[in-house]
Amino acid sequence: MIVPIAMAYMSSLAPAGQEGRYMSYLNIAMFCGIGCGPIIGGLFADLFGLASVFYVMAVLSFMAFILVVMTMPSQVPTGSSNGFSLFRNVSLMLQNRRTLGS
Repeated sequence: MIVPIAMAYMSSLAPAGQEGRYMSYLNIAMFCGIGCGPIIGGLFADLFGLASVFYVMAVLSFMAFILVVMTMPSQVPTGSSNGFSLFRNVSLMLQNRRTLGS
């Protein structure tokens, strides 16, 4: 669920003509996380026990959440924006029965 949303934001925030470069930045970040995550998790598991891996993951996930909430624009900067805020769009999405899987 995260990758398509991140790609959509990346494509809408990239300057015209630089979309490919910005998509490659996103891919580099994702593959660095995929490659470094097990190494860092294994290091914490060996040093502090298996439970520490989940605590570290929870802290890092919360930090990423705070970073997104503080820095992500609520509207797409292009002229195609419908003027709704991020929270209004999420509210509309959750009101849709198909989105909720019912």
